[in-house]
Amino acid sequence: MRKVFKVMSIIVIIFAVITMILSAVSLAGGIMLGSASLTQPTLTEEEESIAALAFGMGALAIVMGVIALLQGLFNLLTGIMGVRGANGEPRCAGKAKVMGIISLVVAIVVNVYSLWGSVTFSSVCYALFAIALQLIFVYYASKLQREDASTLER
Repeated sequence: MRKVFKVMSIIVIIFAVITMILSAVSLAGGIMLGSASLTQPTLTEEEESIAALAFGMGALAIVMGVIALLQGLFNLLTGIMGVRGANGEPRCAGKAKVMGIISLVVAIVVNVYSLWGSVTFSSVCYALFAIALQLIFVYYASKLQREDASTLER
């Protein structure tokens, strides 16, 4: 059971690193899009509206990138706590469970929000994978926490 939880924790860590890399790409793209829309000296009225739209899209990309970066960092800490719990460190399984529940709630909120604008097959699969990963993590963290509690009672 500890091996399965350790593997789940490592998968959470890998998923967190991928999330942070993609958030960095989103941040860079948002910064480039936003700054490119501000560098034009003279624009027609139509070009100004396009530049304003580009600036707004860049700002949205930056906000979503920051949210994804924070989610990735929290998931990274959750996965590390899970590995520590799987290695038998006291009370780490309980902490991993609490962090996993928080990650699950954040994953549900972020993925439902991201599906709000456009629903594609890949976005639905990504959302289901992210939520299922956190559900399985919380399940095994709960089992490990109960196992550790029963071991301490003996």
